[in-house]
Amino acid sequence: MRRQGRMIRGASMIAMLAAVASGAGAQTWNVLMTGANEDPPNASPATGSASMTLSGTTLTVTGSFAGLIGNSSSAHFHCCTAAPNAGNIGVATGLDFAGGIPMGVTSGTFNFGLDLAMTSTFAAAFITANGGTAATARAALLNGFNTGRAYLNLHSTRFPAGEIRGFATPASVVPEPASVLLLGSGVVGLALAGARRRRMTSKN
Repeated sequence: MRRQGRMIRGASMIAMLAAVASGAGAQTWNVLMTGANEDPPNASPATGSASMTLSGTTLTVTGSFAGLIGNSSSAHFHCCTAAPNAGNIGVATGLDFAGGIPMGVTSGTFNFGLDLAMTSTFAAAFITANGGTAATARAALLNGFNTGRAYLNLHSTRFPAGEIRGFATPASVVPEPASVLLLGSGVVGLALAGARRRRMTSKN
């Protein structure tokens, strides 16, 4: 019975450490952009993809696009539609600043970060509509990512309202390195404690 109790306590400790690790993780969302995803849809052959990873308050955006009929003219995250994966809504934050999604081209790649702790990251109207602070705007955007009500729209000279777009979908939660170390240390500690107890029991 004592051994069973120790096993239960050990399993509980591992579960708690795993919860801590996952809670501190960096969340990731994916986007697949096509003309068919626009509202209304268009016949553009272009495609694009992006991955957004949140670590702390920094949102890293990486991806590519190709085959635009027109040259890229602007890009935005839009949030938050009334229903998941449907409809149009206003701009949450622009993505076509220097170092962001490349403009004036039909294909390109991108890798940049957004500081979601800064008011200047967000469109003024989005800030006003979502609590008036960067923190409340950030919460609204991330909720939009998690509920399928935020999308990435890439506009072009041929389709000013948007040539390709895609709604964000949650991908995974990846533990931060410090959390992985914490979990590993906890598991090792439990194993060592168990070994010490077994040695003491065998001596007695």
